[in-house]
Amino acid sequence: MGDLSRILITLKRKKGKALVLFFIMTIIGTLISIAITINTAVQQTENKFWLQVPRLVVPTFDWEAYLLSGGTRDTLTPEILKQIGKLPQIDSFNFFIRAEVEIEGAILYQHASGALAEFYESHFRRNGKIVHALGMNNFQIPEFETGLLTLSEGRMLASGDRQHVLISKEFANLNHLSVGSELDVTIPRSSSESLLPEKDWAPLEVFGIEVVGIFYLEEGFSSQHPLFDIHRREQILNQMFIPWDFAETLYRQMMEYLFMTEDDLMEESLGWEYYRNLWLEEHSSFLLNDIRELDAFRLQAIEILPDFWGIRDFSTIMFPQMLAVMGNMSELMDWILLGAISSGLLIIILLIFFYLKEIKGELGIFLSLGESKWKILKRLLGELLLISMGALTLSLFIGQISAQSVSHQMLLNDLQQAGGNELALMEIESICIGCGGNSFRFHNPGDMSVEELLAAYEISMDFTTIVSLYAIGIGVIVLSTGIASTYLWMLPTKEILLG
Repeated sequence: MGDLSRILITLKRKKGKALVLFFIMTIIGTLISIAITINTAVQQTENKFWLQVPRLVVPTFDWEAYLLSGGTRDTLTPEILKQIGKLPQIDSFNFFIRAEVEIEGAILYQHASGALAEFYESHFRRNGKIVHALGMNNFQIPEFETGLLTLSEGRMLASGDRQHVLISKEFANLNHLSVGSELDVTIPRSSSESLLPEKDWAPLEVFGIEVVGIFYLEEGFSSQHPLFDIHRREQILNQMFIPWDFAETLYRQMMEYLFMTEDDLMEESLGWEYYRNLWLEEHSSFLLNDIRELDAFRLQAIEILPDFWGIRDFSTIMFPQMLAVMGNMSELMDWILLGAISSGLLIIILLIFFYLKEIKGELGIFLSLGESKWKILKRLLGELLLISMGALTLSLFIGQISAQSVSHQMLLNDLQQAGGNELALMEIESICIGCGGNSFRFHNPGDMSVEELLAAYEISMDFTTIVSLYAIGIGVIVLSTGIASTYLWMLPTKEILLG
């Protein structure tokens, strides 16, 4: 008779004890299943929300510490920003400068109309023929990377480009431009020229530019205020993207011109690079590979940054309550899992121990027939595993159903206690780095309600949950059997034979 047949006969003969073990293993397995399922769901939910936490960080200056110290204030330079951009935690980084250029005879895009246009004119100034020219430090332009803008014709800027530009579809249509079109630009003249006609004003350099790409603004663009929407839309669609070197040339000429015309406002001794660096301080950003690398990045970046400079992130004002609630729930599940395993080990060890004492006489018969203690133990383990596999399979489904109802209610209660129906600290306005220069990095992720959090929290029977449950359950049985069977190994064979 094979071992399996003997196992089945033994279980049939000892139905009561088998049912007791089945019942105990079902309870233990259900607790394990609940703990593993909820922990898996919590981890998956946290991963989903970490993906929504902005990976964007920006340099920030500690004015309070600077004023208290009486020290000197160093500006950020392109070299410093590039050095930080080489740190291993960085996915990409961007900084830009904005020059103003004038295009003779150009027609600018206007979004407002009617009464709204009149109201808009009284709040925002249109600059006639002046267009903003943005020079980026690399060719990964954030507005295109984030989907705010999309290239419709031509190509993006590339290495080797000099006086090449990207313009909007609206600006191109209004001025009958297309890919390959060429036009002349200059920096805008100051009103000071007309106020001081006796001064000898040098002619402004004319730059010839070529259109290499045309973009359009994606639908759904919006912010917090309709007037701001109009202003931003008009800025974006009346701007051009240009290579960094060309932007520096235009910016330097613009600043040197302002040193002459606005000498009461601009201090020439500081040099145009000083004003460029001041601009960069408000228009630079870094995108991390993973926001969880923030602490390591901050430590290394501070070593590079000048005194009083630090790194500002946007993760600490988003999701803290959600993460705290999830962390508490995960910790509770860890304790439940530990308790289920510990109690399971203790109960099953005791059951096996008393069972072995009860059948000591039967074991003596097997030994007298020439069976080894190892073979007896192997058959006992087979009986326990057969019962346990059935119990674990049942507990898998019970645990899933229980976890679904229990954890959702726990999560709902904890979230409401943490911040009500709308979690205040999860609200964040649109983060706009360098709004004056039209550099939208990402849009408002929106207020996150309890319902939205619960929708992201999903209980599922995945492969990891199933494998973990069976692995832990079988591990408990094997370990319990091993510990309890020391009683059998320690007994002299003669004593077992005597029953």
